[in-house]
Amino acid sequence: MKQNSVFPGKRMISLDILKILAAFMVCFYHLNMLDMGYSPGNLYLPNANRMLMNLCAMSVPLFFMVNGALLLRRPHSVSEILARFVRLCFLYVFWSIVTHGILSLACEGRLVLNLHVFMMRDTPYTVHLWFLKTAAILTLLTPVLYFLCTRKSRLPLYVLLLILLVFPFLYNYALLAGRLLNIP
Repeated sequence: MKQNSVFPGKRMISLDILKILAAFMVCFYHLNMLDMGYSPGNLYLPNANRMLMNLCAMSVPLFFMVNGALLLRRPHSVSEILARFVRLCFLYVFWSIVTHGILSLACEGRLVLNLHVFMMRDTPYTVHLWFLKTAAILTLLTPVLYFLCTRKSRLPLYVLLLILLVFPFLYNYALLAGRLLNIP
């Protein structure tokens, strides 16, 4: 019986290796963001430090690609997609409350929980959770991407991917132009 999927049904060890590599790269990226300081007598390579950080910056897109490959292995029912979406939203809200509560206590000396935490909006204490919101949105797009990947004509898929690639750049340039021209 022919399996209707984008990827074969067996486990792909290469995806496991990519997940491990991406996890290490995320750790290296965040460690590299710390100011380790410079002490005389030690070897200091600022360009090597920057190159390592730039190399490790591709770890998050790598995670998204691996998750996409795993999600597109088979069709998912609407209930599966919604359950995954709700689970990701719950994780976002839960960790927003935890990190916002702990960091507001540590930084401001008082517990501050406001409506922004519950509305899934970024605060200075929850900006690091952007990955969960993005994963939730991409989860909702999974049926569309699966449909486009399994069609004979790949043109609609390529158009959608091009739009998703170009839109963030256009949005950021529009914001930059607005700031340069003093447009609110």
